[in-house]
Amino acid sequence: LTNESSSVSTRRNSLSSTSRLSQPHQRNPLRHTDLTKSYYCHGTLNARLTAPKGKRGVVRVTVTSFGFTGSGTGWKKNPRCTVVIGTSHISAIAFNEEHFFAATFGPRRGVSVSRDIVTGSGLVQFGVIPYTKNSPVRARQGYGVGFFVLVP
Repeated sequence: LTNESSSVSTRRNSLSSTSRLSQPHQRNPLRHTDLTKSYYCHGTLNARLTAPKGKRGVVRVTVTSFGFTGSGTGWKKNPRCTVVIGTSHISAIAFNEEHFFAATFGPRRGVSVSRDIVTGSGLVQFGVIPYTKNSPVRARQGYGVGFFVLVP
């Protein structure tokens, strides 16, 4: 399994779309607002896949924050952004199997959340996409990233 990484850009619950070229780690981020909590928050994530030692047919997904920021009364009271991370894979034992987990990040860089996903051994097509937390439907909050990996 290769130790590749790629950036996943996310912003939470928005009404408009903007692009910030002055910040190189945020490529075409989306701006989101949560009207019930009165705050804006956004940030950028790095997704990485590794093979945990001693676990055959398992991929460990690690999502690391580059730091989130926000504004409004909700962000000032509790400076934390919760993003739902969705994974999808196609392998010898699964076709488009999806897993979801919540990850909460604040302004500190380097905070990581990891999950082990059973994919089976062999060639795997794997995707990681951020979704909004406060929506009745799965609304994507970034472009996501895709991998082709050989799982031991």
